[in-house]
Amino acid sequence: MTKLKDPKVLFGIEVRKKLIEVGMTQRELAEAVGATEEYIWHITHGRRKGTKYIPKIITVLKLDHEMKEVI
Repeated sequence: MTKLKDPKVLFGIEVRKKLIEVGMTQRELAEAVGATEEYIWHITHGRRKGTKYIPKIITVLKLDHEMKEVI
């Protein structure tokens, strides 16, 4: 599987796009989900699974339900 087809990487791309769309920073997202900004960065770059935080990120950013397949 190429890196761009990795669900974690695709999730991170969607999160970063949504952050821009709603005018939210990674720091604000981190505070909203109870994580550190650094850990959010790792999740959005596919370096951490983020199993505990992904459902919260999906809720806070109101991401599409198909993103739940990443969990």
